[in-house]
Amino acid sequence: MEDAIPTPTPLYDKMTLESELQEEMEVGAGYYQTIIGSLSYTATTTHPDIAFAVSALSHYNSRPFTSHLTAAKRVLLYLKETANLKLVFSHIPITVTNIEIHGLQL
Repeated sequence: MEDAIPTPTPLYDKMTLESELQEEMEVGAGYYQTIIGSLSYTATTTHPDIAFAVSALSHYNSRPFTSHLTAAKRVLLYLKETANLKLVFSHIPITVTNIEIHGLQL
């Protein structure tokens, strides 16, 4: 994974994840669950941008196949690519004037 090329998106948009794959090998559920657990913690605490991908991959915790593991590793590569990105919150107060919500003037 150290020499792998980082990716700009957490999941490939054309990827189809299925629970029953005849032509693929099953991978160790413990190993897969460890990766998904770590990604879930990361999505909850610092990277909400991977939440959808982690949620989709967590459906296969009980019986993961190689395509699921490959997709999980892609999320790890995405985190490698975006390691320097961060959310910045400004200390400048935001004032809003003349708001109309459902016909009510605020």
